[in-house]
Amino acid sequence: MKITITCFIVLAMPSVVTGYSAGAPSGACDSMTPNHGTTTSSAPIPYTLTVSTNTYDCNDVITVTLVASSDAFKGFLCQARPDVNTYSTVGTLAASGGLSATSNCGDGAITHSEGSNKTSAVFTWTASGNSSTVNIVCTVVQTQMNFWVKGVQQPITFSGSVCSKAQGSSASWPLVFLLLALVAVQRKISIT
Repeated sequence: MKITITCFIVLAMPSVVTGYSAGAPSGACDSMTPNHGTTTSSAPIPYTLTVSTNTYDCNDVITVTLVASSDAFKGFLCQARPDVNTYSTVGTLAASGGLSATSNCGDGAITHSEGSNKTSAVFTWTASGNSSTVNIVCTVVQTQMNFWVKGVQQPITFSGSVCSKAQGSSASWPLVFLLLALVAVQRKISIT
C-alpha cells in the first residue's frame, strides 16, 4: 500500500511543475505568466532593463538590454506593448549580440530559446506604424520556482511625426512603377 501511494505521488509531480527551456509557450503571451506551478516572486527583482534611447521616431531601431545585477537568469519573455496590462504588441523585437532567442507571441515579443544561465540578454526593438508610448515589459525567470511577471519595464516615448506602414519600406515601389506605366501609356495614346 505504501509503495503504491509513493509511486503515485512521484509520477504525478512532473505534471504539476513545468519548465520551458526552449522559451515561453504561446499560452503565456497574454498574461506573461510562466506555467511553473507557483506564483510570482515577492522578493525585489535583481534585474534591470535599459534602452539605448527613451524616445523613438518611425522605423527607429533601439537596443534593449536585460541585465542581471547579481543572480543569473534562465529565461525571459519580453514584449513591446502600448499598454503594459493589455496583450497587444507593436514593432519587432529581434535577437542581437549573439543572443539565442525566438518568438512564440508574434513580432513584438521575444523569449529565450535555451535554458542556460544568462547574465544579460541584448535585443533590438524596431518601431513600426505606432505613434504612442511603447513599454518594453519583461517577465524574468531566475529558476523554475522563482520568477517575476512583468518585473521590469521601460517606456519609450514617440517623438516623431505620424508613421505610415509604407514609410521607409519598399511597399511603395510597386505603386510608383504602376503610376509611371500609366503615364507612359497615356502619353502613347495621346501621341497616336
